Amino acid sequence: MREPRVELKVLYGYLDIATLRLPFIRNRHIDSIAYDVNKEANYHRSEDDIAFDSTVKIEANSSLTIKLRS
Repeated sequence: MREPRVELKVLYGYLDIATLRLPFIRNRHIDSIAYDVNKEANYHRSEDDIAFDSTVKIEANSSLTIKLRS
């Protein structure tokens, strides 16, 4: 069985992310957040928000993947 995860894929250009609001992860434990060929993202979390220690830049044809504990 696949582990639960959230994936944000960038198809064109790039995306700079400093904070994400994801209400559906409120009561879920995050195992890891990785982007751009498995670089680990450092973050802080409060309720629905994930605030990254520094802006995460996701290039075209890359993605940000949040792995949740099942």
